[in-house]
Amino acid sequence: MPILKPGEEVLAGENTKFYNTHGYLSLTNKRLIFEYKPHRFEERSYTSVDMELEGISDVFVEGAVRKKLVVIARTGSFGKDVSGRLEFSVRDPYSWQRRLIEIRKSIPDTQTDMPSAGWLCPVCATLNLSDLLLCSRCGNPKPR
Repeated sequence: MPILKPGEEVLAGENTKFYNTHGYLSLTNKRLIFEYKPHRFEERSYTSVDMELEGISDVFVEGAVRKKLVVIARTGSFGKDVSGRLEFSVRDPYSWQRRLIEIRKSIPDTQTDMPSAGWLCPVCATLNLSDLLLCSRCGNPKPR
């Protein structure tokens, strides 16, 4: 479990894989955190992603067979040694995507790149711009 800041609470968490590293992904009301232990019986854990939710510019699900959660981070807004594209193998990536979008939309930020209005595709859970009639990822029609 991550060390929480004042006013922070864990909303979701799960054992997952971040690229080829097994660890624990936590979503709080303020941050996305990935921690791992290099050895199974080691007491100390290490944090490779500790990102404020304001640092997320996009989030989507990708993959034909093995779906994964992809988080696009703004430059300089994530932990050490991590690129702007973060890939997590979670059990239900669509659920994580919905949670991240909902929480991210509730955080006031004038510089957000995430869409503030739109519709969520009922098939693939992609957040689409409100003026699109078909889902940008799967082509499903906009629900009425």
